[in-house]
Amino acid sequence: MGSTVPTHLFQVGNAYCDGSTWAPLSDRHLKAGFQPVDTQAVLAKVAALPITSWHYTNDVATPHVGPMAQDFYAAFNVGADDKHITTTDESGVALAAIQGLNEKMESDAQAKDARIATLEHELSEMKKLLAKLVAGKSEQRTPNILPEVPLPACGCNFRRLVAGWRSLLTRAV
Repeated sequence: MGSTVPTHLFQVGNAYCDGSTWAPLSDRHLKAGFQPVDTQAVLAKVAALPITSWHYTNDVATPHVGPMAQDFYAAFNVGADDKHITTTDESGVALAAIQGLNEKMESDAQAKDARIATLEHELSEMKKLLAKLVAGKSEQRTPNILPEVPLPACGCNFRRLVAGWRSLLTRAV
């Protein structure tokens, strides 16, 4: 169709089907108006897009899964109208959402790595303080050394824990 010398089993213009794969044209040299895509916004829209199982009214025996063209068009404003979803647009949206998800996961992982490093540092400081407290208890056997041990500049949970240790150690001495 549209070609006097087709090079594939089924050819429509520059798109073709080889019997098992549909290949729409996607050559960079035939495109223009390139704009960056906000992958985080695309991810949020994909997450909010209703995805349902359904069947065509003229084929009740064959189930399908996917969005409705009206919802897709309202979310992404791509394609010729709100009655069709092109495979090109559906694939592009899916790839942008995957990139957005990857960015989100990497950002979350960096934040968690930083939190783990902080907690590991606090734990190290707690171990050092506990060693000082235990050493001071065995050498001097006096509760007066406990208030003299300086607290590292960490979070309040650490301070509460140390206060509890001091209380227990003071009672034990």
